[in-house]
Amino acid sequence: DAGFDNIMRGLLSVAVNEVDENFTEDIRERLFARRAHHAGLDLISINIQRARDHGIPPYLKYKEFCEKKYSVKARFRNEEQTILKLKTVYNDLEKVDLFIGAMLEKGTNDG
Repeated sequence: DAGFDNIMRGLLSVAVNEVDENFTEDIRERLFARRAHHAGLDLISINIQRARDHGIPPYLKYKEFCEKKYSVKARFRNEEQTILKLKTVYNDLEKVDLFIGAMLEKGTNDG
């Protein structure tokens, strides 16, 4: 199908934007809201709860696995500052949810 091929060609040829730890209000507060000023769902909370419901291990378990398997060292963007923030929310870094930890990782050129 030419439409699908064009979409894939476009996706593969466009550079990815830089990712940061900030989410827009539309994703955090107004997902599926019927009108602009009405309350909606919070996609971040949904992702976290879905992983917990399915027994997905915390971020550090995946980080350890990937570092061993692929001989890489995953780091957070703004490492010291990010760890301090995570400690205020989770108290124990062993409990950081996979979605949150993954979103806070520093990107790599080949990742």
